[in-house]
Amino acid sequence: MRKERLVVPIIASLAALWMAAQLLSSILFEHSLRQALNGLNARGEWRMQRVESHPGWLNSHGRILISPLLGRPWRLEVSYQARHGLLSTDVEGALLPKLDTQLQRAVGDVSVRSYPRWQGRYHTLGGVPNCALHWRR
Repeated sequence: MRKERLVVPIIASLAALWMAAQLLSSILFEHSLRQALNGLNARGEWRMQRVESHPGWLNSHGRILISPLLGRPWRLEVSYQARHGLLSTDVEGALLPKLDTQLQRAVGDVSVRSYPRWQGRYHTLGGVPNCALHWRR
């Protein structure tokens, strides 16, 4: 009878630990992404701008605009969808090239059939990202 009383507190404790680990994983991913963008901006070659960000406990998604610092004839829109886990976060997205408005007026509408997709994994405890680029047809 006494063991049965311990089951509910143990399950509740495990659920609380899991929720805390999920929250920590999400926070560490967002912090690492923010640091990476700030580091690339600080180098002075690229302009990295996070135009959309929706952080969450289990999933996060957003968009990042990348453009050269000088001239800016083009932009690269990087979308991402992150699924947070306890030990790692799986990230995937697409790369969408865009022309500057003046260049687009000069050459007209440029469209492509497919855009490159990318996948990655961020290891929460080590802070190490691994990424790969795939072409989707």
